[in-house]
Amino acid sequence: MTYGWAILVLLAIVSAMFALGIFSPSKFVSEECNFQPDFTCSHFMLYKSGANTELQVTFHNGFGYPINITGINFTTHGIGVPDAKVWSYFMPLQGYMVLVGEEKNITKTFTGTTQPSVGSMETIEVGITYKNPNTGKDHVMSGRITARVEAG
Repeated sequence: MTYGWAILVLLAIVSAMFALGIFSPSKFVSEECNFQPDFTCSHFMLYKSGANTELQVTFHNGFGYPINITGINFTTHGIGVPDAKVWSYFMPLQGYMVLVGEEKNITKTFTGTTQPSVGSMETIEVGITYKNPNTGKDHVMSGRITARVEAG
């Protein structure tokens, strides 16, 4: 009889912990912004902006040479649309020149009817096309941003 009460109390405690979201997978995922070692994120934030979601990210050029960013694509899952979508970032015709050690701030707005809730963890895959002005060669790098959606 004593073991029965102990098991009942234990089940009640575990049930309460599940109801409070303590065992939610998003609690165990950390925020991160990963690209290659010479091209890093010094700041990133994903937040609600009215009916949309916005990503602000600051890239840092740690290469030993300047780069000219000629294209940026963001791939989202469940932001703007229910499934995966590739969002292109508007680039000026000449691109964005980022000198050695310089930072570039990018803000991308994701519009649409499907938006994440505040507090949820979202992962955005990023593809960046850039040119090395010294050699004229095009390069592509990819990275991933995992962030918790904040209130705007």
